[in-house]
Amino acid sequence: MCQEQILPINGVQLWTTIQGTGQLTVYDLSMPVLFLHGACDPRPCHFIETLATNLSHSTFVSILESGHYPWIEKPDELKTVLRQFIVDLQLWSRR
Repeated sequence: MCQEQILPINGVQLWTTIQGTGQLTVYDLSMPVLFLHGACDPRPCHFIETLATNLSHSTFVSILESGHYPWIEKPDELKTVLRQFIVDLQLWSRR
């Protein structure tokens, strides 16, 4: 059984599909998404890159010389990325 629902998330209408498992599909996201990854993180990023590629409004950023904790290892770079994403998000919301 599959049913569609509209869930309000921070004022944005998000189409989701529930396929009997109770889990929502991320591929229906209609809002911008930011994926961050430390370039030196031992966990591979190819899954995140693939997900970001398949979402229509997503951005993938790899923070150089950072591992699993970019907010500790490269806080200035992280701050720059987050500020730009917020600016882009504000522009997107005015469309």
